[in-house]
Amino acid sequence: MRRKGLAALLGIFYLVLIFVSPSLAQVIKLTLAEQNPEMGWGPVHAVQPWVKKIEEVAKGRVKIEVFYAQTLAKAPGMWNAVKTGVADMGLCSHTYWPDMTPLSDVILLPSFPAF
Repeated sequence: MRRKGLAALLGIFYLVLIFVSPSLAQVIKLTLAEQNPEMGWGPVHAVQPWVKKIEEVAKGRVKIEVFYAQTLAKAPGMWNAVKTGVADMGLCSHTYWPDMTPLSDVILLPSFPAF
């Protein structure tokens, strides 16, 4: 008798999950604010292949809309645009926010070419 009660409770629980939770077939749409123009080197060789690969791996369940040339957010305001939800992701140089990201700023340090 206890097993039937437990099975019924689990059945009700799963039914609630099915009707309350979002559908697994639902497409997740994300926005990416990019500071460079669409035909720039970075977008052509990095951003566009990355977006294509993400959508391919997600089997169409994730779609990323890229806003090029600072059309969604200006580069100096990119951090706040992502923070406040204007964009889901942002791509621009860290030089706009000195000392905000000290570990990432190491890439901006001068270096000597290896001979």
